[in-house]
Amino acid sequence: MKNRDPIRGAAVIVMIAAAFCFFRLAAPVLPPGATGERPPHSNGKSGDWVVALAGEAGHRGVYFIPRGSSLRDFLAVAGVDADRMPVAAVSKERLKNASVVTVRAAGPAGASSVTVGGMTGSMRYALGLPIDLNSASQADLEVVPGIGEKTALRIIDYRRGNGPFRTVSDLRNVKGIKEKKYDALRRYFCVE
Repeated sequence: MKNRDPIRGAAVIVMIAAAFCFFRLAAPVLPPGATGERPPHSNGKSGDWVVALAGEAGHRGVYFIPRGSSLRDFLAVAGVDADRMPVAAVSKERLKNASVVTVRAAGPAGASSVTVGGMTGSMRYALGLPIDLNSASQADLEVVPGIGEKTALRIIDYRRGNGPFRTVSDLRNVKGIKEKKYDALRRYFCVE
């Protein structure tokens, strides 16, 4: 019996260690600060439109906002005090998907400024958003898999010669883009 006691003791220690490891791995691990606070880049009502905040004020980054949000609403979510800006700078205009809002701090004249522009093609691609065929530059187009320098230039030449794309399917009219290539490319583009 005395020979079995050390074996049983070792077995109990191994079982306790295994149980500890199991429960340690099975316990939910929360990221730092995940104590029920709202995420930094939302107002608790995230949406399907993507808007980026750049500049010197607020919490810069990418936000998912409800469709049709106003610039004033977006600035409030991003932590920018719109009330301290000139009324003309913060209109009630509605933002578009894939917008970039840039807030510049007060300059020598004392007024802050807000500008709204569009995301670059590479930023849209990185976020999984389609690239607008009518505003994409050559560099924007070359980000897309399957489009090299020649195809990008052909797309731009087609746009210059025929006016803006009406639909994404107009890509089929670009020299070198046949049905198979169009099927591979169409998910990367939109017409706004």
